[in-house]
Amino acid sequence: MMIKVNGVKINPERYRDNTYKLNINIYINDLYYIDIEWLYEQNEEFLLYLIVNHIKDKYPNIALDLYMPYVPNARMDRTKYPHEVFTLKYFAKFINDLKFNFVYIKDVHSNISLALLNNVVEDDITYIINHLKKMLLTNNNDLIVYPDEGASKRYAEYINFPYIYCIKNKDWITGQIKEITLSNTSSNPASFNALIVDDIISTGSTTLLVIEKLKQVGANKIWIYATHVENSILDSELLRSGLIERIYTTRSIFTKEHNLIEIIE
Repeated sequence: MMIKVNGVKINPERYRDNTYKLNINIYINDLYYIDIEWLYEQNEEFLLYLIVNHIKDKYPNIALDLYMPYVPNARMDRTKYPHEVFTLKYFAKFINDLKFNFVYIKDVHSNISLALLNNVVEDDITYIINHLKKMLLTNNNDLIVYPDEGASKRYAEYINFPYIYCIKNKDWITGQIKEITLSNTSSNPASFNALIVDDIISTGSTTLLVIEKLKQVGANKIWIYATHVENSILDSELLRSGLIERIYTTRSIFTKEHNLIEIIE
């Protein structure tokens, strides 16, 4: 967990009953706004609430910007049954009630988040992908690979490079992927390097299936870029498979270290 106020990390202490004891020293001078950076790890919403309300009480006329690259609860962007809780809706209400001047996010998992959050700005991450493309994909046969058609529509417009996308055949009862096929396989080169581009990776199990399929059709070196990589990746078969060169990500939710994972600041 990390929350910074104007670049200064907040290090909360706790009383014996596990409630927070906080000290927040910020220097305003001639500033018109305060930056709050929140790198989510696990349910720090109440800590954010305390920090924001303390600042608002002390400096009622100052604007606050929130930098929240990963949007918690973005996976729960709709409900199907009456007993399901629409957690993204209520999380967005919590953020909106804090009345930030702007809320900056990165590569959000669901566009519903953009609709529910007020004053939201989605940072452009295509410059990262373009940088990796130029650095890694140097042969004419190389390809960018998107995990599904939706991702190809999301990124390919801004990434001018040959690509293919995956078509996943799911068992809709169990949710398990039974088979992965690739678009345009008839025109794929016999040998190529690939950069897989995705927004989020958790266990990497689906990504591993994609990589195995790519290897079957002639992929040599395979790199992965995902804007958000969860710490659970460290327990995955993906990192132990020996099939990837490196995973690139941002410092949004990944807080650990691994020799195959590189943070792009």
